Parts: sequence; C-alpha cells; structure tokens
Amino acid sequence: FDGCGGQAEPLIAMIRALFHERRAAAAALAPAVAVGFTLTRAEPGGASLGDREVAVLRALTAAAAAVGYSSPSHVADDPGRWGLRPMGKEHEGTTTVWTVVGRRPEAQAR
Repeated sequence: FDGCGGQAEPLIAMIRALFHERRAAAAALAPAVAVGFTLTRAEPGGASLGDREVAVLRALTAAAAAVGYSSPSHVADDPGRWGLRPMGKEHEGTTTVWTVVGRRPEAQAR
C-alpha cells in the first residue's frame, strides 16, 4: 500500500478494506497474505515516522486478527525465510515495511 502523502490513515483504511469481514465471509482471503506499505517523512501533522509505522502495524494486527489471521511477521526480520537477501528499511526518506499474516489453524477450519 502506498498513500504517497506520508499519512497513516489512508493505509489503515486500505488494510481495513482488505481484511473486511464480508471478504472473509466470502472466503476471498488467501491462507497467507503479504502486506507491504510505504511511509514518507512528508506528513503534514508532524507525527514521527516511527509512530505512523506503529499505527499502521497495530491496525494490521487488529484487522487481520478479526478475520482469523496471525500477527504480522516482518519479512526483514528473517529475509532468508522468504528467499530474499538482507534489506534495509529506509531509503531516501521513505520507509518500506513488508509483513506476512497467515490464517490461524482454527480459522482455516471455518
């Protein structure tokens, strides 16, 4: 997801739409979902980049959990697991975060 303005709210809205209960009820969600997003330093309200990242990750955790997914796993924490080389998180004022959420076993049985 990329909101281009540096604000967390548009990204949070996208996450909520992706993990909306109607989508889950229609079995339109995969067993695992990769969710990536970018944030820039350009944020009109002055909120720190770290605080905005945490706000998006908290929204992702809550929205995913509401429809039976696990907490996000950060791809950069163990890039080899995903077949990737170690990577940085920030480049020229833009932070990129990649996560993966998987269906909890009890949710897959539904």
